[in-house]
Amino acid sequence: MTTIDEARVEAHYTRENLLSIIRDGLTAAGFDPDSSDASALSAVDEFHIGGSEASRFVGEALGAASGLRVLDIGCGIGGPARFMASTFGYHVTGIDLTADYVAVGNQLSTMVGLAEVVTLQQASALDLPFSDGSTGDGAGFDAAYVMHVGMNIADKPQMMAEAARVLRPGGKLVVYDVMTQREGLVTYPLPWSDVPEDSAVDSLSAYEAALQTAGLVIEASETKRDFAVVFFEAMFARMNAAQAAGGDGVGGAAAGGPGRLGLHLLMGANTREKVGNVFGQIKDGLLAPVLITCHKPG
Repeated sequence: MTTIDEARVEAHYTRENLLSIIRDGLTAAGFDPDSSDASALSAVDEFHIGGSEASRFVGEALGAASGLRVLDIGCGIGGPARFMASTFGYHVTGIDLTADYVAVGNQLSTMVGLAEVVTLQQASALDLPFSDGSTGDGAGFDAAYVMHVGMNIADKPQMMAEAARVLRPGGKLVVYDVMTQREGLVTYPLPWSDVPEDSAVDSLSAYEAALQTAGLVIEASETKRDFAVVFFEAMFARMNAAQAAGGDGVGGAAAGGPGRLGLHLLMGANTREKVGNVFGQIKDGLLAPVLITCHKPG
């Protein structure tokens, strides 16, 4: 198994002055940064294929019961966590490897009034800083989810073992990751990695084996290729419209003006190339996002 250096992964996602950039983006988009709700941030903080629509079907797969204690493994700047809290009434704890994401995410949660129900902290998905969920002493999570995280983690058995460990018996785990659909050479850069050395995109069968080894029971899996194609077609239409209007074609404004909210704030200058590569390989049938729902027996 190829080991991926977590420091390189963190460096890939780190962006300087990210909070200031997002606040400027909110202002450019017509929002008051100090009087916005969580939905105003969705263009930048839903860093996965499908945006808030994907967060919704992941949340529904968890059970959609208000008050659930939920773990977001690889939370980024907290977009899905805030969506889950505001939409379903979950109490969400998020962990992420990137310290800047965690710091900015907590500040964003405070800005939109969700700091009491969304808490983010820096940690590795391979070594979760939480108690065993099977102790029966009130520890553990009712549910957990992984959204576009496993593509940076080679040791999927350990990731799934840790997720299973912190779940309470009967707790659900939902995985929504990009996976390979057939043999073939993956082209980079991609949103999760500029180079193949820092990517661990893998097959559904590899995920299923890791989940089963962790003792989890798989309930269903669904390939979301068609959903992804529609999502990226709409994204490129927006990019092209922005470029035609004098912007930079990735969601930013014309030269010298403030950048609007968009995933380019997280992905950087080569956003269009990254998005084009993942979209092309999804259309070609090499890659696709896949939704897996499973639970811990008990």
